[in-house]
This record gives sequence, structure tokens and C-alpha cells, in this order.
Amino acid sequence: MLNPFTKNIFAFILFYSGLIKVLRLLGRNYAKILVFHSINDHETSFIRGTNVWIPPNSFEKHLKYIKRNYRVISLKKLVNSLKQGKLQPCSLVITFDDGFTDNFIYAFPILQRYKIKGTIFLATDCINNRNPLWIQELYYLINNVGVERLIQTIITLTNKLEIPKLLIEFPLNKSLQVKVEEYMAFSLKKKIRDNLLAALYRKYNFQRRKIFSQAKIYLNWDQIKQMKRDGIDFGNHGASHTPFSAMSPDEQLDEIVNSKEIIEQNLEEFFLPFSYPYGMDWDFKATTKKILIDTGHSCVLTAMATLNDKNTSPYELGRIVINNVPVHRLAFDMEKSVLKKYLKNINYIFRRAKNKLAILMYGTGIL
Repeated sequence: MLNPFTKNIFAFILFYSGLIKVLRLLGRNYAKILVFHSINDHETSFIRGTNVWIPPNSFEKHLKYIKRNYRVISLKKLVNSLKQGKLQPCSLVITFDDGFTDNFIYAFPILQRYKIKGTIFLATDCINNRNPLWIQELYYLINNVGVERLIQTIITLTNKLEIPKLLIEFPLNKSLQVKVEEYMAFSLKKKIRDNLLAALYRKYNFQRRKIFSQAKIYLNWDQIKQMKRDGIDFGNHGASHTPFSAMSPDEQLDEIVNSKEIIEQNLEEFFLPFSYPYGMDWDFKATTKKILIDTGHSCVLTAMATLNDKNTSPYELGRIVINNVPVHRLAFDMEKSVLKKYLKNINYIFRRAKNKLAILMYGTGIL
């Protein structure tokens, strides 16, 4: 696996040599679905460290490149094409996860300027800023207290509260921030996690409710409905941004049904896609997929960069997570799954040829 520096150099060479065009040509029969998160003129303390922030000028550069080189279509059109077993070449879909208010303030006007219709997946607990998502609560603490100090406090509190321990093993294979996030996401039940976060806010004398009600970091229904009138679609991202692998089947059903009903009641939406929080293969199970199909969701999106072709199930759609990167790196990130596929095929061909040559040489007595 390439380290970030080497990957960036490799992407730079591919882009400016023109070889990226070859990859685009090889991948023209795969539909690409991109996922963005926060588009903001500054990286707030609610998201700093999450690697989901892109400034508006970078986002616009991304869209310019995308518009010039791909056929941008709606998610609904993509799903209809897949159901018919066909796909237009170079198809691409734009999506956003979580429902940050900066999607309305910054991303929406840029999408309008380029006549692009995207899909925003809403975590319903935070709409109208009723409740903050736990992940923003966590990163606010990390960015205002410091991750090492926060870890020490968590360890102290978990001993008192008798809940699963936060274990930090050295040497680290991930950052401390990611270790704490994964602990909160996967090691704790929702109620325990919320109680721990509340205890942390009390410990540091932060006025939890006031901080998030004043910041207004999530979309409200007026903003959502205005965007919908102008062609933006909306989907279900669950209620609390808890990975479904950390919930029982009953908890999953409750979260999926409640969040679906909230969106449908407010938007009268009949095409309702779903995107998994986190969205890697270990974040959900076959039972989750069955619940989503049984509850009438139109399609299901992951965060795995799998290739979508005309035979892909609408309930197993892959997406490419886009971060704050220059255009040459964006171009590479969009096509690297195609590169991996063809390198794998070439390796397979060489191995077969090598084996056949060895058999031939053995049969002729050369070996």
C-alpha cells in the first residue's frame, strides 16, 4: 500500500502525463458515486480531525473537473438504469452524508451554478439542531481539551461508571483521535456512549446544549425543503450516526423505521435511498440489508470504493469518499479502483502464463 506522499506523487504523474485519461476510458462502464460531507469556509472545531471538510473553492474545482469529464446524473436515474440492466458511460452521482447546514450555505449555490442535482443523506436526530450527533460532540471535546487529556478523563470515568475500557495499544497503527472515535462508535452501546459524553461535558464545564444550539451546524427543515424544491434529493442516514454493527437487530429496525418515517412525513418522499453510517463491510450485516429492503428503501449505499456496473445490486452500491485534496488527487481517487482491477487482471494473466510455461517446460524435459 502506498503511503500518502507516494500516492500523491503517483497521482500527480498520472494526471499531468495524461495517463489518467486512459484510466477514465477503461472505467467508462462503471458508475461512480462520490460522497462529500462538510463544505465550509473554515474547519470548525466540530469536524477538525475527522477528515471530512472541504473549503468551497476546492469543492468548486472538484465540480469543474467532474462536470468536464463525466456525465453527472441523479441517484434516482442511476438506480432506474441499474434496474433495467444498463448504464450510460461515464455516469457519476454526487452525494453528501450527515446533513451539515454548510451544505445549504456553501455547497448548494455551487451545485446550482453547475446545474448538478445531488443527494443529501440526513441523520434525523440532528435535523433542526434538536440533538447533536455524538461524533461532533466528541470532536468538539478533542479540539478544545486535547486528545491525550481527554483519554485520561475517559479512562477515569469508565472505571467509575463500570463500562467497557478504552485501550490504547502502542505502537499506534492509527491516530489517537481515530482510536477514541472507534471506541465510542463500536465498543459502547448508544445509551452508554451518550451518558459518557454527558459526563465529559460536565467534567470540563462545557454547556453542551448551548454550544450546539448556537452553532446550528445541521440543516433545518426550511433549508431542506428549499433545496428539494430546487432539485436536491434527500435520503436516510439513520438517526444517530451509530454504526449498525454496534446495534442489535431490534435497535437497527427501530432506528431505520423511525428515521425513514421522519423524512417521509416532512418531504412526502417516495424515492428514499439509504447510506450506512461509516459504511465499510464490517459496519453492517446481512440482517441490516434485509431490514432496509423490507422497510422499502429504494437503494443502499456504502462507503466502500467498489465498482458499480450494470449488474450491481441497487442495495450494494459503492461510493468514493472525497476529502480536501487537489484536483490531480481527486482524479486518481476516482479511478484507483479501476487501476486496481486491471493490475489484478494483469497479475492473474502473468501468473497463468508462468504456470503454463512451467508445465510446458516440464513436459518437454527442459525442467
